[in-house]
Amino acid sequence: MQKPWRASVITPDRLYSAVCMRGHVITDRISPGESTVVPSFCRRCGAPVVTKCSNCSSPILGGYTGVLVAAERRPDPFCWNCGKPYSWATREQRIGHLYNLIDFQDDLDEADRLTIIEQIAVLSKGSSLNRVGSGGLEPVG
Repeated sequence: MQKPWRASVITPDRLYSAVCMRGHVITDRISPGESTVVPSFCRRCGAPVVTKCSNCSSPILGGYTGVLVAAERRPDPFCWNCGKPYSWATREQRIGHLYNLIDFQDDLDEADRLTIIEQIAVLSKGSSLNRVGSGGLEPVG
């Protein structure tokens, strides 16, 4: 059964991407259902190239049919379907993801939640993110 929100993300004009494991966009113009030759390795850094999430196998979203962008596109840091970070997600993005997991984990009691948050704060010293207020994150600087 298709999830109701999936239709709004995967539209007929949506294209997919091929991105190296370091975050270099190889192409964001892969048409669904068409055979597209994608290199196995990035010509800029030599890292393996992927076209889908390693966790849920959903395609990495790209551009749109008929829309051309002059600037180089940055790939999304998280999978649109399962929320897991891609290998090119920054340290700060991964820390933010950890906080999201903790904040939205229903079976954690408050004492455990606070202990984990404190431990992440210690491990993430030097990060440009600080925990603020009731669960938010804000950039430092």
